[in-house]
Amino acid sequence: MHFVLVHGACHGAWCWYKVATLLKTAGHRVTALDMAASGTHPSQLHDIPSMSDYFKPLMEFMASLPPEERVILVGHSMGGYCISAAMESFPHKVSVAVFCTAFMPSPDLTFTTLSAESNRRLDSLMNTVITFANGPNNQPTSILFGPDCMLSKLYQLSPPEELANRSLTSVPPRYVHIDKDPPIISLNSSSPQVPVIDMQKLLSEDFKDLELHKLDCACKEWGFFQLINHEVSKCLVEKFKSEIGDFFKLPIEEKNKYKQQEGDVEGYGNAFVVSEEQKLDWGDMLYFTTLPIHLRKPHLLPNLPLSFSHEKLIFNIRGWLDSFGQAAVEFCSRVSNSYADILAKKGADSSEDELV
Repeated sequence: MHFVLVHGACHGAWCWYKVATLLKTAGHRVTALDMAASGTHPSQLHDIPSMSDYFKPLMEFMASLPPEERVILVGHSMGGYCISAAMESFPHKVSVAVFCTAFMPSPDLTFTTLSAESNRRLDSLMNTVITFANGPNNQPTSILFGPDCMLSKLYQLSPPEELANRSLTSVPPRYVHIDKDPPIISLNSSSPQVPVIDMQKLLSEDFKDLELHKLDCACKEWGFFQLINHEVSKCLVEKFKSEIGDFFKLPIEEKNKYKQQEGDVEGYGNAFVVSEEQKLDWGDMLYFTTLPIHLRKPHLLPNLPLSFSHEKLIFNIRGWLDSFGQAAVEFCSRVSNSYADILAKKGADSSEDELV
């Protein structure tokens, strides 16, 4: 099937990137179009004095289709006007039309009537910029959604990453921490560096003592360290990172199927949220307990069928978790054995308090 996607007001073909990806993954053809003066379309506002000029790119595309091809038109918001016109002009080339929370005009519901009702239901467009190039007594000639309008009425259910992608000029209040000092970032090469422990040196008789000393200092002074030469396959690490990255590209409705449950930090969401007023970190997370296996949450890592793309993705993540987890257990065991050597060496001449 061939899907033709038409965006709404103040948007472009870019807004379909998640839907387009899912449809293509399912084996469908997808064409996402920019209407005139939208997205990357080269037209300027003064080039489109009427709605027919605005949706001209769609009409040109429909005219270019082979006579025997039939497409599925999908219009969002103001895109409903566009696909309605295409349906009237090219009925033999449209198999189905989908109005996704879109305007659906009719002989009794004109553009002016529907727009007036839409504005009434929105109540306020906040800091949206509306231009009346033909005078205040005529219809507006352009509109640009303001950041407050987008935050509260368009992207209120979206993760913070999506807000950043929309090039907003303000940050949602829940992500603003006015009581925190900004981090001190130094580019000075003398700044403290995260300790690096070489696994191969820990296992080498020639370098073991020196590396054990570095491990001891890292645990006491930092509490963490970077481990290199750990023999965990680079391909495994990169594939695991890729699968997790694909999860965060899923539509918010799909990610919310794995959202955190009340009183639990495991799943998709933000860390340790206890109230609606609480300040949040900028990035959402996906948190699993992977090992031991009996502690895994069945609603997060179930035995999923492979019929849907997002379920297949979670199935793949589970597989990579198993592989990565096994590798992690192995090198953690090696590090633990190495640190046991440190404690054994200290045990002969150290008190219990010093060891603790």
